[in-house]
Amino acid sequence: MLDGTGWAAAEIVAFMLIATLVGLALGWILGRWVLRANIGREYESALEAARDQVSAARTQLADTQAELDKSQLEAEAGKARFAEMGGKLEEAEARGVDFESVEAQFADKEAEIARLHRELETKSELEADLEGKSSVLAEREAEIARLTADLESCQTEHTALSEDLERMRTDLAARAARVEALEADLIPTNAVPPAAGMVADVIDQEPGPAGIAQDETAAFRSPGGAPTKEEALARIPEIAERTAGSGSRADDDLKRVHGIGPKLERALKELGITSFRQIANFQSEDVAHVTAALGAFKGRIERDDWMTSAAEEHAKEYGEPAS
Repeated sequence: MLDGTGWAAAEIVAFMLIATLVGLALGWILGRWVLRANIGREYESALEAARDQVSAARTQLADTQAELDKSQLEAEAGKARFAEMGGKLEEAEARGVDFESVEAQFADKEAEIARLHRELETKSELEADLEGKSSVLAEREAEIARLTADLESCQTEHTALSEDLERMRTDLAARAARVEALEADLIPTNAVPPAAGMVADVIDQEPGPAGIAQDETAAFRSPGGAPTKEEALARIPEIAERTAGSGSRADDDLKRVHGIGPKLERALKELGITSFRQIANFQSEDVAHVTAALGAFKGRIERDDWMTSAAEEHAKEYGEPAS
């Protein structure tokens, strides 16, 4: 027989078996319940989707029916228009309308419309070209206006210069009259030896600078040991040779030297002074002898500074210093 401990163990084991069986039974029941619940939800989702599809199908069917009704109405309207056109055609045939002529007229109208389109395009191109030429014309007119203003300014300046030239000519005539008066005063008191030739009349034909007092046209010989004309003429060949330097002697345009005119140039070249270099190399004693030989106004060569001007002209002409 089992004692108290054995019965207790047996009871525990039995209780555990019973609990296990009860747990298994509950697990199986809960599993079935969960499975059925999941299946129910899937069925409900599928049913809801089916309902949506049915609703969409009904909506599409309604739209299709509406389009069908619209198409039927359009078909009926087309039949009515066709019938109307058939009636008009029969009426036109009854009146003897020439459809070929109508088609030809229609083609002519289309051709005319195409021609008008081309003319319109050509007109647009011509308008664009005309606008460009108008801009060029405006520029040319502005240029003409500017040139006209310049021409008027030049004409005004020319008039002023002409007036200045006329005044200078009048002044030159007055100076020539003065030279003639001086000549009349000098001839009786300053007779020139025949050997002097053309050099003797230089002072009577070429006036000195403006503003020279009349007492500066005194006799060729100045007080204080200035050389006489005869002494000067004797020294001139040596001066011409010494100032010419080495090489051939140039024949320059001495009128380019400030203060030398055509008659003084001829007189200088008769004395052998033919180049810028010779004049540029004049010393003070040379100036005194050349002045006496020419019979020029005393101090004229220094005032006009022939030497500096001749040196500048020599440098311009030959690209080297005159010395």
